[in-house]
Amino acid sequence: MARTTSGAAEFRILGSFEVLSGGVELALGGAKQRAVLAMLVLHANEVVSIDRLLDELWDGEPGPGAVTTLQVYISHLRRALSPLPPPPGADHVLQTRRPGYVLTVPPDSIDARRFEALVEEGTADSLRRALGLWRGPALSDFTYASFAENEIVRLEELRLTALERRIDADLALGRAADLVPELEALVAQHPLKEGFRAQHMRALYGGGRRAEALRSYAQARELLADELGLDPGPALQDLERAILNDDPALTAPAPPAPTPRARVAGNLPAATTSFVGRRTELDDIERLLTDPSTANRLVTLTGAGGSGKTRLALELARDLTAPAWLVDLAPIAGPAGAPTILAAVAAAIGVRDDPDRPLQDTIADALSDRGAVLVLDNCEHVLDAAASTADTLLRHCSDLRILATSQETLSIPGEVVYRVPTLPVPDNPDPLSLEEVLGFDAVRLFVDRARLALPGFTPSPKEASAICEICRRLDGIPLALELAAARLKVLGVDQVAARLDDRFRFLTTGSRAALPRQRTLRAAVDWSYDLLPANQRILFERLSVFAGVFALERAEAVCTDDALAKHDVIDALFDLVQRSLVVRVDTPDGVRYRLLETLRHYASERATANGEVDATRRRHAAVFTELAEEASLRRQDADWQRWFDVLDAEHDDLRAALDWLATADPDGALRLAAALWPFWETRCLTSEGRPALAR
Repeated sequence: MARTTSGAAEFRILGSFEVLSGGVELALGGAKQRAVLAMLVLHANEVVSIDRLLDELWDGEPGPGAVTTLQVYISHLRRALSPLPPPPGADHVLQTRRPGYVLTVPPDSIDARRFEALVEEGTADSLRRALGLWRGPALSDFTYASFAENEIVRLEELRLTALERRIDADLALGRAADLVPELEALVAQHPLKEGFRAQHMRALYGGGRRAEALRSYAQARELLADELGLDPGPALQDLERAILNDDPALTAPAPPAPTPRARVAGNLPAATTSFVGRRTELDDIERLLTDPSTANRLVTLTGAGGSGKTRLALELARDLTAPAWLVDLAPIAGPAGAPTILAAVAAAIGVRDDPDRPLQDTIADALSDRGAVLVLDNCEHVLDAAASTADTLLRHCSDLRILATSQETLSIPGEVVYRVPTLPVPDNPDPLSLEEVLGFDAVRLFVDRARLALPGFTPSPKEASAICEICRRLDGIPLALELAAARLKVLGVDQVAARLDDRFRFLTTGSRAALPRQRTLRAAVDWSYDLLPANQRILFERLSVFAGVFALERAEAVCTDDALAKHDVIDALFDLVQRSLVVRVDTPDGVRYRLLETLRHYASERATANGEVDATRRRHAAVFTELAEEASLRRQDADWQRWFDVLDAEHDDLRAALDWLATADPDGALRLAAALWPFWETRCLTSEGRPALAR
């Protein structure tokens, strides 16, 4: 079954509830509003009655204003979903249809439906892809909601079935030893599930650990007797006898040796560490670069420093059958021009300059008729020259394709930009099991690199929450995760998590073989920061005072003074987004922005060193106090709900402003708290408001 493309609408319920458009998450509003949409997704393309929605939202006791509130939720959801393409003959995916509402979307736009189709397909590859769709417990936002209970149970049972079938396939391929850690976690999570216990025993036996396999059976027998007063089932007893008798049928055939690939010309370095995750990104980029229907010849990978752009580009280039050449521009210092970049390309592919003809012609001759791929790596510090060189080579060599990596786009005709995301992290507020945690790419990378630092490292269920915290607080940035994993040589997982407040001093143990800017977390961000002109540095530092997502008008109000004019903010912000230092966030109320936590820490340190913090925080507090007072004054207006929705969206920054004022300006703190009281009371947040007023 085909996976949805990165430009399509996607409804995700296999984890926290999300809706994406073109790979960008849409803001869906508060909990009840999100619940309305979740119910419609669970019954996609079916009419859900108003009565049913009301009963589910208010546990069978909707108040007198419930219908009006539901209509408001539907109106807000229509705005939130407006980027999604409507079905044929309709003007919106969310339609009113008696006796209620219907969400009309392609079934394969819902991850759970794709999961079911892949499981039904039943091949080892389809099962692996199906399980890869899970980001955490299904509908984790609505664990205790009655409308979701049955679907959560059904999907979880199907996931466990798919997991068993996938492990069976891996055991049949002779991968027993590799499966032991995963099965240990599964047995701990599902101690009474005999299927996982049998697989655990088979994996141990297949890995030459016969005594441990028998011990696993003994543990299962004891547990079943204590918990249920039962003996193990016939299948498990038969497996124990087979292990005792060293039954030859238990020995799976060794996995077949991979078919050697035809060697092609190129200069790509061999990988020295395993490549973890990124299957979706690899598929997307390969499609962009090689699909004849797209005819894209230049794809630029952009992303924050340390996000893994280079490794992703090299991994893709190694998978291609065409000759691929790496041209690393990082060593080029100073304001290099196009001739310097051309010389670096010539050196990489092994051609000499002919004084009687232009160098680009010599390069084009060397690459012609070979369908070559050129990886132009680390373009950001020589951007103009790299862009000019890429444009020249594409014009002179019709079969050439270029894969560039840069923190900023090249901005030349024909360029397709692919923003490399950081790795998915466990962001569920509820505790996750070790099995669930290991389903996230960020966790898998951390554990993989931890085993390099500490051979034999196997995370325990007790360490799951600390690993989640590390991955979440480091924003899933691969470089940061690798540096944190290296600290396990001397520290425990909990100790690493506890030291992330001082991450730039703590994460300093990178590989000596890496580029200097990839050896520490600070050096990686320094590289990006040092490329910024003065106005962008000022704005970047001042944006660190925002605790959550922020709108352009808030940035203009908070960040401007004599050193940065208001009309310069939009241009500087545009460039920071282009350089992947600020993330764009699409919401129903328009475009907003945020900083990754790691970048916010860095910007805050810079602002403190430059003496910027107090003045910026004072402006920040003033802006949000004024907003709270305006909303308080409007609480009797007809559109009071809209004003409180604004406070909902700005809640993180209102809280941050109040915390700062409590120490720096107690009178100002009291003024803000008084303005927020109607909001706290209406939104049932008095448990937050009373301590604030008391303080």
